Amino acid sequence: WVSFELLKQLLVVQTTDSPLRAPCIISRFKDTGDGTPRNRARSKGQTLHAQAQRYRFPFFYSYYEAYDDLPSDREKVIFIDKEATLTELRDALNSNFEGYEELHKKLLSVPKYGNNDDFVDKYAIWFVDYLGSLFEKYNTYDGGRFCLLAAANTSSIYSGAQTNATPDGRKRGEPLSDAASPGYGRDRRGPTATINSVSKPDYTKVACGTVVNQKYSPEMFSDEKRSRILALVRTLFKKGGQEIQINATSREILEKAMEDPDSYRDLVVRVSGFSAFYVTLGREVQLDILNRTQHE
Repeated sequence: WVSFELLKQLLVVQTTDSPLRAPCIISRFKDTGDGTPRNRARSKGQTLHAQAQRYRFPFFYSYYEAYDDLPSDREKVIFIDKEATLTELRDALNSNFEGYEELHKKLLSVPKYGNNDDFVDKYAIWFVDYLGSLFEKYNTYDGGRFCLLAAANTSSIYSGAQTNATPDGRKRGEPLSDAASPGYGRDRRGPTATINSVSKPDYTKVACGTVVNQKYSPEMFSDEKRSRILALVRTLFKKGGQEIQINATSREILEKAMEDPDSYRDLVVRVSGFSAFYVTLGREVQLDILNRTQHE
């Protein structure tokens, strides 16, 4: 795995050597009254990044896989319980846990982000604080500032396909966690515990937004239960959360739509940052939505 010290060095090199080579996107601009940056770039035959040099709001684009893959797994298994060495962990990751099945089970059993467990969530707090302090030292090419954003859309799928196995127990090629959301299937103590976890970092340092995706059974939207979801959303915002995206389609319906798409062409789902007809999505994106924890 890449140490955070190396990650910092890579990011600093990227942000100082070239105006917009850091892994960022431009998603909001200062309006000067002469058309949007996108339209101006198109009319001049330039990329959006070329026009963005005139503006002071480039947003850093970050995956929050780090929450599940931060040192909590290593701290527990290697430094507290001493059930493996760092060398053994390295070899296990490089072999995709083949021949290291017992170590894999131990890593999976470690408390995970999304369950209101301070042992893990302390690293989510640290990660946001660290990135905030890192990027506040640097300016963009035109003197603007970097603003953090926790959003992945579907990029967590394709990035995961190129990423080795990770110490949280995720295997090689599997999707990374989606934006600020817990890893799929890792939030096992219910939606309240998840909300408590994801709201612990200081998101005033992530000024461009933090996406949390959740899935509920359709029964949760009945008259007698809908008030619970409303209370949950309000609690998230009171505790400092910024965004929550909810799907209300059951796993059974999603599976049927994958088997018989012609019968479910009007099924709309929330992906991450956008909505789409479920049957028009690629199979990897369909599975990504299907595998999100369904809260009852």
